[in-house]
Amino acid sequence: MVFGQQGTIRGKVSDAETGEELIGAAVLIEGTVQGASADLDGNYNIKNVNAGTYRLRCSFISYETQVITNVEVKPNEVTLIDIKLATVSLGLEEVVVTAKAVRDTESALLTMQKKSASVMDGISSQQISKSGDSDAAAAVKRVTGVSVEGGKYVYVRGLGDRYSKTTLNGAEIPGLDPERNTVQMDIFPTNAIESMIVYKSFSPNLNPFAGGLIDIVTKDFPETFNLTFSATYEFNTQSSLNDNFLTYDGGKTDWLGFDDGTRNFPVNAIDIPLYPTDRDAIDATTMKFNKIMEPNTKTSFLNQSYGLAVGDQFTLFGKPLGYNIGLSYKSEELFFDDGERGLYKLTDANAQVLNTEQKYNETAGQTETLLGSLVSLNYKFNNSNKLGYVLLYNHSGIKNAFYHIGEKPSDEIGMIIQNRELGFQERSILANQLKGEHFIESWGRLKINWIVSYTKSKQTEPDLRFFTNSYYPDAIGDAQFEINPSKYKVPSRFNRTMNELNLDSKIHFELPFTFLGGNSKFNFGVAYVYKDREFTEEKIDYQAQVQYYNGSVSDYLDDSNIGQNHPMYDPITRQNYGLYVQNATDTRNSYTGFQSVIGGYAMVDLQFTPKLRSYCTLNSLKVRSYHCCNLKFRLQYMGLARIKALYRDDREPVPE
Repeated sequence: MVFGQQGTIRGKVSDAETGEELIGAAVLIEGTVQGASADLDGNYNIKNVNAGTYRLRCSFISYETQVITNVEVKPNEVTLIDIKLATVSLGLEEVVVTAKAVRDTESALLTMQKKSASVMDGISSQQISKSGDSDAAAAVKRVTGVSVEGGKYVYVRGLGDRYSKTTLNGAEIPGLDPERNTVQMDIFPTNAIESMIVYKSFSPNLNPFAGGLIDIVTKDFPETFNLTFSATYEFNTQSSLNDNFLTYDGGKTDWLGFDDGTRNFPVNAIDIPLYPTDRDAIDATTMKFNKIMEPNTKTSFLNQSYGLAVGDQFTLFGKPLGYNIGLSYKSEELFFDDGERGLYKLTDANAQVLNTEQKYNETAGQTETLLGSLVSLNYKFNNSNKLGYVLLYNHSGIKNAFYHIGEKPSDEIGMIIQNRELGFQERSILANQLKGEHFIESWGRLKINWIVSYTKSKQTEPDLRFFTNSYYPDAIGDAQFEINPSKYKVPSRFNRTMNELNLDSKIHFELPFTFLGGNSKFNFGVAYVYKDREFTEEKIDYQAQVQYYNGSVSDYLDDSNIGQNHPMYDPITRQNYGLYVQNATDTRNSYTGFQSVIGGYAMVDLQFTPKLRSYCTLNSLKVRSYHCCNLKFRLQYMGLARIKALYRDDREPVPE
């Protein structure tokens, strides 16, 4: 035999009615001694097949034997043949099917949706590739009943993020926003996603939720070698190629979403000397802070995104090893001007018109950069045991510049307020998952799957800056600028950091049995989730004994205006002391907390008839949490039993 004139036949054997994998099904090439049996995922793999055209015979106990003809094997290529077997019926003979090497993942998802005991929906990788979505947030909004707020946060059936949960391969991952319960979906690149399943009703084997649960499933064993690269450019009429795009000068690595240290506080806020002690040290410390507290403009570019993915499987120590590697980069700019923000109130119950409290004109620019990477490795020891590892690292950086100007009559008629805000927010998540699947035929065809997930997330807002001032224009257009702490907050800077780790361990057991002639199941499992979060915040305020200045922010922050350098400062009386920084940190805003959850469940899924199905569940939950900021302690135990009956229609869903 000439080397290189052989190919491979791969595919999946599943139940034609339920879509479930048929573990141990035999697939043989007629006229040869070559064949394979389906593993715990229902996949089979026949290697080193000479090039040519063959007939495949697939058989399994209590199922109709199926023969597939015209299976063409080409040199150095993989032929994909998925087989669906029907249960045995009297009077039927062997079924012969002409080969069609197409894998219809949309149909598989529809079948799973129809046969699931829970109300669920989803989107497959095949549908994602057709839509061209670059991240999970853009893809999941195509699922019925799911909407996405701000391009990140998922709403299921109209319920907010506090009622929803997002998992990766069934394991919890922490959110990157301390004010939200859900995970930002835009940090997951679609080139590494096999499917996203949206559960809308209770099931004890799922993480607790009230509105909906979205499980992101990563790819494991690619059928063939694949290498994909994508590049997307978008034009936004408001933000793209805009010469007046609002921004500010940051660090050299802002385009990657990382701060290069430009925004680091030069000293810890707690180490700043208290005024009026050690004025020389106060002046020196004030001069060290970044002088930029006002936005500028630049010419923006097109929104762009890039994706690279590679995957294949090969033999290691005689066993298959599958890998998937995905990398993505996305940069998006958003902008608006002439925005209007107003606050209006009724002065009393009988008032006929609203009283204007404030009315501002707003301009804002935002640049968001997202880096995503995922590595998935899966090793099959034999047809009954599989081990997998997933490494996920995602990082995003959001650069904000904001400016508003307007009146606040509720404070003083005729006074114009200017407010500037400069921010940079970094978010990162690092997830490590070790998972396994096992099949023990001698124990009644028991299936076991488990996962241990260790995830760390971090969110930082280095040097978040606010600068507010007011002025009173006179008749000839001149203005007198001032900073008045009695009417609004003084210029300030924040430094915020949040770190969270998540440990999620689960093990599930599934034992099939026959009840009244139907295929029923007994499921049970246990889980342990531990969360630990730490949030810290520093704040410094700018103070001065002279409240008026020339209206230039850069002049106001210049060294010549700081402390004892101020031109009006009197060293003898120590009056008219210039600008200086003070520690304004409120320690109540910083906190640490943890949560520990242990749970277990048992569920019996009974199939009375093809149209009548019921299940009974019992689950328990033990929660322990602690927050040091408000000395809150809780210990809770809950038991729950639930019986539910489902009536299903045999009509098949119509694929798109």
